[in-house]
Amino acid sequence: MKRSKYLIVSVLLISVQQSNGSNPDEWSGPKESILLSNWSVNLNIGLTSYYGDLSQYDLNFTRKLLFESKPAYGLKLSKQIKSFGNWQ
Repeated sequence: MKRSKYLIVSVLLISVQQSNGSNPDEWSGPKESILLSNWSVNLNIGLTSYYGDLSQYDLNFTRKLLFESKPAYGLKLSKQIKSFGNWQ
């Protein structure tokens, strides 16, 4: 039982190392920083309304936007993280 666990772990480690498949004879340029790449910033602007029991203008959409809506905004900062597979 113990031997089979070591065999499974060693096969998994060898398969993970073999999956990179990089050619040592090729130079792909200087490595860029993983921390400083693949960032994005999203800005969201719009109106928000509440469609609930206390609304007076549910049947009139323009009055709903004019009298019961407030401006809404958001900022989202995100980074793409690739955890599995090749880094291409």
